[in-house]
Amino acid sequence: AKVLPEGETDWQAHRPLGISCAAVCTRDSAVTGLSFPDAVLWFGHKLESGYQPAMSKAECAELVKQLRHLTEAHGFTIATVNGVGFDFQILAEESGMWRECADLALNHHCDLMLMSVCGKGWRTGLDAFAVGAGVESKLKEVALNDGSILQGMDGAKAPELWAKGEYEAVLACLKQDVIATLQAAETAVSRRRLAWTSSTGRDWWVRLNLDGTLPTVAEMLTWPRRDVSWLDDPPNPLEICGWALELIKKE
Repeated sequence: AKVLPEGETDWQAHRPLGISCAAVCTRDSAVTGLSFPDAVLWFGHKLESGYQPAMSKAECAELVKQLRHLTEAHGFTIATVNGVGFDFQILAEESGMWRECADLALNHHCDLMLMSVCGKGWRTGLDAFAVGAGVESKLKEVALNDGSILQGMDGAKAPELWAKGEYEAVLACLKQDVIATLQAAETAVSRRRLAWTSSTGRDWWVRLNLDGTLPTVAEMLTWPRRDVSWLDDPPNPLEICGWALELIKKE
């Protein structure tokens, strides 16, 4: 994936970004043939000397096909944090399967961050969801090839580390991300609400559907808009999902 300039936050200005690697985690051993927490499906071709700089268009398309199979044939709901705003949009661009990714993002997917936006009016990240669920959060430190430990690991550092050949560090970070996301979603289902703890220690939550299922992005967009006029730059759910909504409208 493309390495952005240090301090750059506008990733849109640097598209296409590419995808270094991808992972999907489920507890269903029938799908992966593995037991949790090793039940991770990896995407990205490993060469003898390591991994490719980025996944090919064919590999990205295969990921889309696998996600469609999991949702349509097995009835899974995909859970992400900021999936509709970032992951599915980049996957659509890299695979060329825009319509399929838009459908997955809107109709077969629960974006926990968007659930916070639609339910409360502001963005919430994976760390807060993990704390609220009482599960291990994102990796904060990873081991590098030279034996040193990198402190303060986050997803923004992954492209540069990948480009430097620190594959295992990036894969370890990604694996923990998908595990924590799955556990946060599972905890939400068991409690019938998505709960998190803010940086100030305050507890917040958004209730699930009346039948106890995770709401899809399309369902979240029907919720009443929250009054967040007190925020300097409140997130707009329709803008976050705009790329997918435009594709669906064209049909």
